[in-house]
Amino acid sequence: SNAPWPRVEWITSHGGQDGFVVRALLAASQTAVQQGNKADALKGLVVAGTGNGTLHQDLEAALLEAQAMGVKVRRTTRVARGAVIEAGQSLIEASALPPAKARLELMLDLLL
Repeated sequence: SNAPWPRVEWITSHGGQDGFVVRALLAASQTAVQQGNKADALKGLVVAGTGNGTLHQDLEAALLEAQAMGVKVRRTTRVARGAVIEAGQSLIEASALPPAKARLELMLDLLL
C-alpha cells in the first residue's frame, strides 16, 4: 500500500508565541477529518525551542492541548549547539536531534 506520510509539522518557539499556530493546525486537522480526509489529520508536532529547548509558556500550553488530543509532540532546540535540557518540568518529550531530523524521526516513529 502507498499510505501517505503522517502529517508532522515543525514550529518554532519565540518571544510572544501564544499557541495560535498550534490551535490553528488542530482546527484544520479536525476539519479535514470531519470532511473525510484523514490523510491531512495532524499526527505530530516538532517544536524548536530556544536555547536549551525551552518554550514560551503559552505555546507549551497549546502543545499540551495537542498531546491531549492524541498528537505526538517532540521538543528540540533551534540553536546549532547544545542539548535540550530535561528539567523534569516539561511534559513534552525531548529529542536530541535538530528540528528537521526530529521531524523525520517522528514521522518514521508514527509509521511503526
